[in-house]
Amino acid sequence: MHRDSLLDIDTDHFSAGIRTGSGLTHGTMKGIKSEAKARHQSDHDLTKNLSELHDSIAKEDENRAISLGHTWRKFFGYIQMCNMSPNINIVLFNEASLRLYHELMRHDIVYIDATGNLFANEKKYNRLLYYAMVLRNPFPRNSPVPIAEYIT
Repeated sequence: MHRDSLLDIDTDHFSAGIRTGSGLTHGTMKGIKSEAKARHQSDHDLTKNLSELHDSIAKEDENRAISLGHTWRKFFGYIQMCNMSPNINIVLFNEASLRLYHELMRHDIVYIDATGNLFANEKKYNRLLYYAMVLRNPFPRNSPVPIAEYIT
């Protein structure tokens, strides 16, 4: 059913990342968030969880790069900046997405998408906003390619 609704979306809208009415509802996103929190959250303190996640992903990525002989790499992990005081500022990207951006941006459009409904329950902070920079996928009927994300 979800797949059928995606096929009904206009090709230009689909390429631009517009999925309105395709089954990705706020309730669905809340369910995904809840499942992920139950599996990966070691503490109820958001700052501590993000710091632990940042450190573990960066270290794992760096070790993998070294084992492959990729000593030229400059960015490790996906969480590049995590500042929790006084306001949340999280910058998310990896080296592969930056390289893809530099390759594809000359040939197509970069989109910025934003939403404020994903983090409604984080009472410790003001309303959190999520921004995503995406490029249109060069292959028709495929989802846009995420390049970077920002949470503030």
